[in-house]
Amino acid sequence: MRGERTDRLDARARVGKLIRYERGERGVWRVVRVPEVEWEDLRQLHQEARGLAE
Repeated sequence: MRGERTDRLDARARVGKLIRYERGERGVWRVVRVPEVEWEDLRQLHQEARGLAE
């Protein structure tokens, strides 16, 4: 059974990953690119139009 999650445990895990990253371990983090609002709106319109065509 997993232990209880707390902000303190989350913070320790993140600090540990940051330290590993700073030491050169590049596989620790993943880059997430948040799309611009306009791009996401266009994508949504495309998905809706595609759904109507099917």
